[in-house]
Amino acid sequence: CNSGSEAIYVDNIHFDMAGGVDFPPEISSVTSSVLTPMANEAFDVNAVVTDDELTRVQLGYTVNGGSANYVDGISQNLDSLYTFTINDTAYNDMDAVEWWLVAEDASAQVTVTDTSGFIAGLSTITFVKQTDTDGNLIYKNFAARVAGVVTAGDSVFSTGSLQTYMQDATAGINVYGGGLGSVNMEEGSEYTVTGILDQYNGLAELTVDDASQVVFNAESTVPDPVDVTISLLLSAPESFEGLLVRIANADTVAGGGSWPAEGDNMNLTITDDGGAHTITMRIDKDTDIDGSAEPVYPITVTGVVSQYDNSAPYSDGYQILPRRLEDIEISSAIGNGTTLQPRSFKLYKAYPNPFNPSTTLAFDIPARLAGKNVSLGIYNVLGQQVALLTDQPLRAGHYAMTWNGLNSRGIQAPTGVYFAILKAGGLQKTTRLLLIK
Repeated sequence: CNSGSEAIYVDNIHFDMAGGVDFPPEISSVTSSVLTPMANEAFDVNAVVTDDELTRVQLGYTVNGGSANYVDGISQNLDSLYTFTINDTAYNDMDAVEWWLVAEDASAQVTVTDTSGFIAGLSTITFVKQTDTDGNLIYKNFAARVAGVVTAGDSVFSTGSLQTYMQDATAGINVYGGGLGSVNMEEGSEYTVTGILDQYNGLAELTVDDASQVVFNAESTVPDPVDVTISLLLSAPESFEGLLVRIANADTVAGGGSWPAEGDNMNLTITDDGGAHTITMRIDKDTDIDGSAEPVYPITVTGVVSQYDNSAPYSDGYQILPRRLEDIEISSAIGNGTTLQPRSFKLYKAYPNPFNPSTTLAFDIPARLAGKNVSLGIYNVLGQQVALLTDQPLRAGHYAMTWNGLNSRGIQAPTGVYFAILKAGGLQKTTRLLLIK
């Protein structure tokens, strides 16, 4: 101790030389008005802040990682209760806001809470599911709100908890509520769900802890499954995670699991190209599949894409989860080990969409167009060609190509709306793209 000093600090606690102890401010009982506000709704925070002589009580926040802003707390004169408000003019739909509380006393002792976060308004599923290069969810622990159609009902994969999947026009996501098995989310209906973004063994989840966070919007229809090959799925697995897909002409791999008995979960390894590419088909014991007769292979399997990878980087462990016995059909393969031929000329919706930096475009060429010249181009809203992904004769089959957001000169295209146009044999298909930087 320095006898010549008037005060000393130990672990941010102020001691005066008269023997008194001056503790730093205490912040407790922090609550917010909503998990995440709508874009036209203010965000209010209440907290109890105590100290013998406060000089600063503020809420700090950033929007989309920008510079820090501060708003003063308003004392309610009720047991040191303070209210803080972030006005709705501070954010728009899909703005990511991080916030924290800070208090300082006359001895310059400062207390800062941990940060919390929300994504304002209504978000697309693609936006909230963004990951870093190691597969970590960028907005993990942020509150978010999304709307979509349920592709697997609430009791399909669990009876004790809410465990379902929903998707919008851009992507799919798992919705989870531990112990909320009584919450009803019917397959084929649209809901708005507000919850906390989390990640379970690589799988992006929107978690809820109360039935009020799930709001029924309207009856709808289950989106058509996206027809994929295993190779295509694994080329951009995060884009397909949470989506309803269909894999044709799938066979089992030796040593890749056995058909489950009644009451058993089972992981089976399947392939659609003779073993060059494989994926896990997980049979969940809460479905009606376990205990049924094993199908004759090859099969066409429909299911949602999930992930179970217990360590970062989260780049493995992708699975397809059939929802019911009807999701597994015996394929009528053409030839020996060849994939089923498409029946129609089709351009699928891009995934992801909106996107940054790249998106995948899948399309089908039926036998009647085999050998015809096929072009797939990217065009801006003025009808000008930005990029050409292919322009050549193709065999009948299912194809997938990636646009990396670059124009034909290798320069990054600006943010905006684009159109992918597929042409073959005098036919044309178009789908809309949204590039966001």
